[in-house]
Parts: sequence; C-alpha cells; structure tokens
Amino acid sequence: MNPLDFVERLFSGIGSVFSRIGYLYQQGSDTAKKPWLRRIVVTLVLLVVVVGLVFLGLALIPMVPMRFWQVLAICLVALVVLWWFTAGQRKASLKGRTRKRIGDLGPGAAEDEREPLQKMTAAIAEAKRTIARSPEMDKGRNPLYRIPWLLFVGDADANVDGLLRAGSEVSPFPASDKPAMDADEVWRWWFHKSMIAIEMHPRVVADTNARLDRGLWYQALMKLADEREKLPLNGIVVAVAAQTLLGPADALKTTATRLRRLVDEAMEHLQVQMPVYFVVSGLERLPGYAQLRATLPAEAFAQALGHRFADNEVVSAASSGRIDDILKPIEDRLHALRMTALRAQATPTQRRAVFDFVESLRQAQQGLSLFVTLMLEDNPFQRTPRWRGLYFAGGADAAHRGGAFVADLFTRFLPSDQPLAGTSFRGNAGRMAMAGVGVLAMLGLSASIAYSLSKASGDDSTLLAQTQAACAEVADRTSGGRIEWVAGCGRTIEKLEAEASNKWLSFGIRKADSQIRDMKQRVIEDFNNLILAPRTRCWPRTSSSIAPGSSTCWRSPSACACWRKAAT
Repeated sequence: MNPLDFVERLFSGIGSVFSRIGYLYQQGSDTAKKPWLRRIVVTLVLLVVVVGLVFLGLALIPMVPMRFWQVLAICLVALVVLWWFTAGQRKASLKGRTRKRIGDLGPGAAEDEREPLQKMTAAIAEAKRTIARSPEMDKGRNPLYRIPWLLFVGDADANVDGLLRAGSEVSPFPASDKPAMDADEVWRWWFHKSMIAIEMHPRVVADTNARLDRGLWYQALMKLADEREKLPLNGIVVAVAAQTLLGPADALKTTATRLRRLVDEAMEHLQVQMPVYFVVSGLERLPGYAQLRATLPAEAFAQALGHRFADNEVVSAASSGRIDDILKPIEDRLHALRMTALRAQATPTQRRAVFDFVESLRQAQQGLSLFVTLMLEDNPFQRTPRWRGLYFAGGADAAHRGGAFVADLFTRFLPSDQPLAGTSFRGNAGRMAMAGVGVLAMLGLSASIAYSLSKASGDDSTLLAQTQAACAEVADRTSGGRIEWVAGCGRTIEKLEAEASNKWLSFGIRKADSQIRDMKQRVIEDFNNLILAPRTRCWPRTSSSIAPGSSTCWRSPSACACWRKAAT
C-alpha cells in the first residue's frame, strides 16, 4: 500500500469538511455572523486542522530519514540565532517593555490613536530631515547625536509653549509665529544651534486612568528609542508655573506627582541617566512684571536666573532640604533688581507693582520647596532623578517676544550639559545581557556544527574500517566464485550504505562515502562483465583431439584456466 494514499485521503476529507462548513455558513449567514457561533465554527475548524496535522505527522514521520531531522535541527538553531539578532533582541529590549506597558494600560480605541500617532511620526521624520540638512547646527560625526535632545514637560499652566517661543528668538530657526499645538498633537520640535527642544503636549501630564494620553506618552518614548537608540535623550526640563506654586497644596501635589511619574518612566524605559532641570515659568503673568520690564534694560532679562549644581555634586532626596540655601542668591539678585526698578518709578502704584513681583516669587518659595521634595523623593521602585539646576523664566508675550531670563538658558546652560547624559547601569547591564544571549546563541550554533563535524569524523573512521574489510579480493577465483564474490560484495555494500545513511551529516569530509561509491561502481562493472557481457571460450573439439603436451583454455573476460593433457 502506498503511504501517500492515506495522505491523499486525509486531505480530501479535510477539504470536504471545509466545503461543508462554507456551505453551512453561506446558508445561514445571518446566524453564522453571531459572535458565539463564529467562535464555535473557528474552534471546530482549528480542531480539525490540528487532528489532520497529527495524523499527517504520524504517517510521514516513519518515512523521513534521520538526516532530515539533523538538517532540521541545524536550520532551527540558525533561524533562532537569526531571529534573535533581527527581532528577538529588540523585543527583549526597552522597546519591547514599553510595548508591554502600553498593552497593560488596557484596550483603547484605535481610531482615537491613529491621528495623533500619524502626526507624531510625521513630526519626528521632519525633524530628522531638518537635522540632516541644517548647516546652522553644530557639526558632528552622526547627525542625530551632534547636539543634545532635551524633553520639555509641563501642564497647561506651565505654558511650555510660551517658554519655547521665547527661546526660539535666539535660535537660527525662529518659530515664534507657529500656531498653538492641536488637540491631537503629541509633541513639537524646536531647533537651536546647539540643542533641540522637544515640547510635549500638556495632555501627557495626565492621571494614570487616562488610557489614551498615557498610551501616547509611551509611544513617544518608544519612537525616541527607535530613532536615537544609543542615547534617546540628553535631559528633561520640568516646567511648573509660579501660579501653581502659589496655589493650593493639593493641586501642587497632584501636578508634582504626575511630573515625577513622567521623569521616572522616561529614565526607566529609555534606560538613560540624564540631568533633570526644574524651571519655574509664568513670570510674565505675575503682578508687576510689566513695570519691571519697562524699567530695566533688556540685557538684564537675557541672563539666566537660577542655580546650577556642580558637575561632581551628588544629588539625593536630601538635596530638597537645601532649597533655602539655593534660593538665597536668587533672592539677593531679585532684590537688587527691585531696588533699581523702584528708583525709576514715578508713582506709588508703579512702585507697589514692582514690589509685588518680587514678593510673589518669595511667597512661592514654600510651594517650590514642596515641589522639589516631591520630585526628588526616594521610593523603593525608582532612583532619584539627577537634579541639575533650578531656573526662573518668563514666556513670550506680545510686548516681549524673547521672554525673561531665557536667552542664556537656551544658548549656554542647557546645551553645555550634553556630556552628563549616558546610559544607566541598568541599561548597560541589559545591553550586556542581550549581547551575552546573542553570543550564547552563536556558541550554540557553533557547538552544534562542531559536534556534527566530530560525529562525521568518527563515523568516517568506523566506515573506513568496515569498507576496507569488506569485499576483500580473493586471488585465483574461478568464474563461478567470481559471481559469488560479486553477489556477496553487493550485499555488503548495501549494508554499508544503509549504515551510512543512519550516521550524522558528513559535511563533505567523510572519505568512506567516496570509497563506498568507488566499490559500488566496481561491483556494477564486474556484474556487467560476468552476467550481461558474452563470455569468450576456447572449447576443445574433443578430448582425444588434444595432442599430447598441448594445452587448451576456457577463457572468460576475467580469468582463464588451462589444462595440459599429459603425454601418453
């Protein structure tokens, strides 16, 4: 019985089942479209397919030679190694964990995410083109790593947009006339000669239950990791409005908790240890700001106002207790500005306005201390952000497009910290672990090939000994003995071939295979000569006709036996 007949009948039966299912589905389309019935049909179809594959395997496995499984094993190992370096490593990396976190947020509406994701992708693609073709930017070996990338986050009150519009006035890429971000936008890119500012939409400063906004935040982190794999970011600028610091403590705690979560998630998923800056924004909305600006020269507002930690200074949760010492020089500078402005005011109302401006910043000190404490608070799950500096800034307005205390911040202080960012220990350990897994996979592939070669060498020695002992030539065989030798040698060669087929792959290094082939060819030639080719004989006419002392020969292609008749 041909084994393929069973396979043919099996597939014929499976085809009949599928045809019957399709007919029933077509007849009762309205009923079959019900979800519960559809699941039942799909389950039955999958069950039939699985059963069919099992029977097919049981029928074909005995017919498959051993070498097939050897080749299959080597191919599988090679495919696993290839998969690891092309996709497996990526899935096991931070991007894979970010995708998992997005999935953990729960199901969302794909229609709501489609437009923001498209705009996000288009924005980063345009940013890459701008980086590649902009001669105004600092040159470097890799265009994406020429200048630092800084992420700006803040809620709607922080007015990150106004802060970056003010910074664009000192950029070779002025963009202060850009429209406000749409509701379905996630980020906007601002270009400077020595840095790139990435403005995140205030929507990302959201509650943990905001599935859409949280998912878009994780998508943004994943895209940064995709485009700038070695070092996705060089720093994070956290903006908080002065009005928030002056407001209720509960609202401030909520905002600070959300901002701290964004900072932790960025460092965790990007695996980067980077400086974090706190910027108190919204100075332009404090009372007395207009009078102060009208009195003092523009150069006074071009300089940065704040505090910067030393490069080697260790920052921890205890650093929040130093906020009074940090703010003391800032208060002294504001007091000097106030005294200068008060002398130039002509009316008590104007002097009162200048006084209120500085007093508002002093009153925000308590809220600022709480904000810094929450941002640097230790917890068992996240490391403390590396607090690099505290700055005060005013956003762009109609009268002063360059804002206040912004120019120096964007041209000197933020870009100069580019060397401080680097991959975290956890990120390095993760990369080393993934590289180790890749090396182990390569070693596994090499070991499997080496083992196969070793087995092939051992099999070759065994087969060589058997081949050399087989079909030993026997001298002075008669014609009948020669036929017996050919038959016995043929059976021996069949046994050797069967044994060789059960050995490991030879990889072309086994000498016994060529010897078996040569011996087989020799036996075939002898068989043709003995059986198929006609024999040439010298038959005597009669025994009595042979003269005394003469001889006669019965000749064959391989031997000749002569007899001499003795003289009588």
